[in-house]
Order: sequence, then structure tokens, then C-alpha cells
Amino acid sequence: MSRPAHERYLLLDHGRGLAALAVVSFHAAHQWIVGPAPAGLTWLAAIAREGWRGVHVFFVISGYCIAQLAWREIRGRRSPLRFLRDRFLRIFPAYWAACLLAAALALLALPFNELPLLATATAPGALPSSVREWLGHSLLIEPLLGQQSYLLVAWTLSWELAYYVMVAILVVVGVQLGVIPALLLALLAALAGACPPCLAQLPALGGWTEFTCGAMVFGAATARQEGRPSWPWLTAMALLGGLGLLVPAASIMLSFSAAFAFLLHWLRPYDHILAHRPGVIWLGALGAMSYSIYLVHAPVISPVINLLRRQIPASSPYFLVPIFVAGAAGLATAGFFYRFVECRVEQWRKARCPALPPSPLSNS
Repeated sequence: MSRPAHERYLLLDHGRGLAALAVVSFHAAHQWIVGPAPAGLTWLAAIAREGWRGVHVFFVISGYCIAQLAWREIRGRRSPLRFLRDRFLRIFPAYWAACLLAAALALLALPFNELPLLATATAPGALPSSVREWLGHSLLIEPLLGQQSYLLVAWTLSWELAYYVMVAILVVVGVQLGVIPALLLALLAALAGACPPCLAQLPALGGWTEFTCGAMVFGAATARQEGRPSWPWLTAMALLGGLGLLVPAASIMLSFSAAFAFLLHWLRPYDHILAHRPGVIWLGALGAMSYSIYLVHAPVISPVINLLRRQIPASSPYFLVPIFVAGAAGLATAGFFYRFVECRVEQWRKARCPALPPSPLSNS
């Protein structure tokens, strides 16, 4: 079964939507994950406990999309500065807006909790307490400064920015020396991400290895579209996934990410049929606003849960109500954020960085 080459890979949005729901469930049901769930609902807590895997789904999908952008830059023999500017404008304005929202919610919640206004060495506060902390949070360099992220999920954005810098280097290599040296360098970094000593020094390398699995899916799709064999790309994916099994200390999620990458590869010929199934269209809509969900769900879920558990203890089966209310509030807030912040930022970004000619496999 084939589909027109110009069509977008729609199921990536569905994957993003499913991953976003998994992460929201993980945070909403956190009380049942860190503590015992009520009898009869342990199965639900067990499902929510696996929600953190959604982060690794995002890594693979991001690898696919960024590989597509990098390929366009290499084929156009362009400077990586354009790529970096476009990516930074994609990440930072919405992130800063989410930080302002989180700060506002934290300030409103101060009368209902015992946290200080400013962060201390022993307790998080509603606001950072030093210029160094403000700088680290604003530039997403908390890992370099040994700080906790202001937004709960921002550590993944710090890793994502590191991947963008690495991809920019690969674009330079690809333009100057050719695609093969760039691919070899990318795979070398991916292998380093499966090496425990390297991973201990640079934890983000583990994410880069998963990111590379997604890039291999794009490579296989491009090869098949251009009439070349896709097996070298699939072999590289299998190799990386096998390393996750052979060296478990390297990355506990590497094999999972490689398996998900293979799933993306196998589903692509059926993309148009599956993406428009009535029962899953809503997942694509959630995926379109997944960045907004990712940014704002935790700052909303936390105060809602803290407020409602004063009335319904986590040990009660009725605590399912606060979990549902908190998750729904997080998703609803993300919907407003997407419409009134992210979409407008995207319009501004695309006006400043006019899109390159669309790729046949466009999913940017």
C-alpha cells in the first residue's frame, strides 16, 4: 500500500497526542504513584505510572521532524544559523509565556500552601530567588548550572536545545564534507549515548540516541521515496535498540524508543487510512497542541491537586475525582494557551522565518 509522497505524516500528531495524555496522566495521578493506591484501583495507578514513557515518544518524533529540517538545510547548502534561529524562536517565546503563567499560578496558590515566596536551599518557592536562577530558567541552562527546572518538564527542553546545537554542527559537516560524514558523526554520538561512562558525564546523550532512532525513520522514508534501499537505516535502528538490551545501564528506554521508531516506519504506508479513523482523529488534535500541553499542564495540575486533596485524601477511591479534575483543568488551560499564545507566536515566527519549500515528508 502506498500513499502520495507529498502528504504529511499525520500519525506523528497522533503519537504526540498519545504521549501528551500519558505525561498528563502520570502527573495527575502522582499521589497514587508515589504512595499506595486504594484497593481496586491499583491497576489504574499502574497504567498512570507508565506515563513517563511519553517523554521518550516525544524524543523519537522530534528526531524524525528535526532530521527532515536538517536534510532540507543540507540540500539547500544553507547556514545552520537560520535553522538555530527558527528552532529557538519555536521553543523560547511559548516557554517564557508558560513560565509567566506558572509564576502567576504559584503566587495565587501561596495562601493555600506553606511554600515561601522565594526559593530557598531547602524548599522551592513561587519565584526564583537570585539572578543566577532567573538566568538559568530563562535560557534553559539549568542542567549546566546544577539547578532544578522552574517548569517541571523543562529539563527535556534543555536537552532538546542541546540536540539543536548538535544538529547545527551536523548541518555544517553535511554542507562542507557531505552527507555521509554527517551521518557517521551522528551515529558516533548515538553510540556514545549507549555507553554508560559517556552517559554519566553527559546524560543528554541518551536522549540523543533515542532522537537518532527517529531520524533513522526519516532516513528510511526518504530512501524508499527516492528508490534507494531502506535497510541501512533500519539496521542502524535495530543496532541502537539492541544496545539498549545488551547494555541496560546505557538507557533504560532505548529499546522502547527503537521499537516505537520501527512502529512509525511500518505504519507510514497506512498513515492516511489510520489517521482519519473516527475514533482517533481527536488524538491528532491533541497532538497539534502537544507543546502547549507539555508546557502548562504541570503548573495547573499541582495546585488543583493540592487544593482538592484537602477535601478528599489520596487514600480514598474518590480521589479519582481530583485526578480527573486536575487533568481536565491542565488540558483545558493548554487549549487556551495554544489558541491565544502558541498559535500567535507561531504566526509571528513564520512571518520572521519564511518557510523553506515544503519537504515531501514535511512534519515541521
